[in-house]
Amino acid sequence: MIDQFRSIFLFIKKPAGFFQSGRFFILIFTTIFFAACNSGKKLSKPNMEDSFSKIINEKDAVRRGYKTDALFMDAVNAKMQDDKEDAFRIFSQLASISPDNATIHYELSRLWLDRNNVDYSIKESKKAVQLDSNNKWIQMQYADLLAYSGSFSEAASIYKKIALKERSPEEYLIRQAALLQKAKEYDEALKVYDQLVIYLGEDDETLLLQREQLFLSKNDIEGAANEVRKLIKFYPNDPQYAILLAAVYENNNLKDKAAVAYEEMSRRFPDDAEVQTAILKYCLRNKDLKSVMAHLEVIVLNQKLSAQERTDMLLPFVQNRNLDTNIRKETMELIHKFAYQEPPQKEPVFLLANVMVADGNLDEALIEYKRILAMDSSYYAPWQQVMYIYSIKSQQDSVIHYSNRAVNIFPKEYMSYYLGGLAYNQKGENRPSIQYLNMALKNVPERNAAAQVDVLIALGDVYNTVSNFHSSDSCYEAALIIQPNNATALNNFGYYLSVRGEKLDKAEKMSAKSLRLRPNEANFLDTYGWILYRQGKFREAKDYVLKAISMTSPAEDDTSLWDHLGDIEYKSGDKQKALEYWNKAASKGMKSAVLEQKIREQKLHD
Repeated sequence: MIDQFRSIFLFIKKPAGFFQSGRFFILIFTTIFFAACNSGKKLSKPNMEDSFSKIINEKDAVRRGYKTDALFMDAVNAKMQDDKEDAFRIFSQLASISPDNATIHYELSRLWLDRNNVDYSIKESKKAVQLDSNNKWIQMQYADLLAYSGSFSEAASIYKKIALKERSPEEYLIRQAALLQKAKEYDEALKVYDQLVIYLGEDDETLLLQREQLFLSKNDIEGAANEVRKLIKFYPNDPQYAILLAAVYENNNLKDKAAVAYEEMSRRFPDDAEVQTAILKYCLRNKDLKSVMAHLEVIVLNQKLSAQERTDMLLPFVQNRNLDTNIRKETMELIHKFAYQEPPQKEPVFLLANVMVADGNLDEALIEYKRILAMDSSYYAPWQQVMYIYSIKSQQDSVIHYSNRAVNIFPKEYMSYYLGGLAYNQKGENRPSIQYLNMALKNVPERNAAAQVDVLIALGDVYNTVSNFHSSDSCYEAALIIQPNNATALNNFGYYLSVRGEKLDKAEKMSAKSLRLRPNEANFLDTYGWILYRQGKFREAKDYVLKAISMTSPAEDDTSLWDHLGDIEYKSGDKQKALEYWNKAASKGMKSAVLEQKIREQKLHD
């Protein structure tokens, strides 16, 4: 809580009664007195007793003084060492010894504040002020505490008193005015701001902005606007005040005056990007789409703005898929102009290519991404997009080509290895696939759990292909530790175990869980049916495989489903049906020596 009172500085005033030179006088006096006792002069008995009593009392006072001084230093040391508990204990002890010492109550107030006890902090601070009303720092702490507790007027009056005593009262007048404003004593606050003009000058930006806010608090919109006009007068080349004037009117629903202000700023700052951006947003808020596009073009083609800033201005139009058809067409034309503006810059070209991908124009997007690579090969994003598009187009050689180039330039980017590894796998080149996927796993960020799992699944698939079942299982187990509910990992691991006829109960549980996560996934239904088949549950297995077939569109027809259905029918005793389904799998394009053998021999070999 102490941080909320940064204006309160540690100021230890010399406490009254501490380290006083009078104590040396007492010692000298005592020495002289005892010397006098040895002289021949006779003193009356009563006077002698009084003197001894006085000396004893004074010596006790000295001892108490030294003890208090030592305690005070202990308290200060504890505070400097940030031992607030010990400091609090010692200052509390000092308060009982010297209850009239303002400094002690000041320090206790700060310590109560550290304990988040504002009420006790105010109580101690008030005592300190009562004991030493001339100490500025003590008064400021009390004022700030009052302000924190909501007593703004009382706090303002304290700062007023402090300001009256200062040669340079600006800081205290500013605080007084702000507190009066918080207390909603707006006219009094304005009077203080008028005083501040003497010290800060009539062109002080902070002062004029504070006055503008004060007039807004009074709901005096013209008063606020006049303060902004003063700023425009004193700083005619700064567009932010022209923008502020328009905002004052617009935010207070004075539409006609706002429109005039926007027109005026557009006339005065025709090439200023900040002004044009403000006008664009104003047109958007008013749904003036014709004006929006006109101002948008001015901004986007304004080379005084950075390419990234201009790209950011276009993003809302690109991301809004519900835009009017004509507006969207104009936006695309503007993006194209921007992307081919000289000198060419990668940001607009990348935006254009991304829009093309979103619209399904992959070939055109490839041209633009490659154009960026020609401009700046150190920009990684287009490399990834090129590999991604070639992956979608199943052009594995091209994926591998760009992957090999990318990993040399960006050896720490896991995605280049990952996409290259997948492409090698698709080509049946398992050794480089494993190498690339292991490099992807090595470089994937630890915080990116989803990417780690994707790489582990891909690596597990390749290891299974080369019959390295131990490594394959290890990859899937690692993936499921990271994401226990990853449906793909559960399905694939369960399927591979069932194909090997191993741990079928575990495989069945994983497959069932994957179906709970994604119940209508044809591939998952087939896996579960196949596991049931391996468990000898042929009737149930057939139901799941048939359901998988029903969930598969003709375009996605999976030949393995018909092959599995043929195996199930064979085990169920219907060899004719089995042969029919095996032939169907072959006719749909399944290439397998095992399938050919089954058809040729009309027999299933376990």
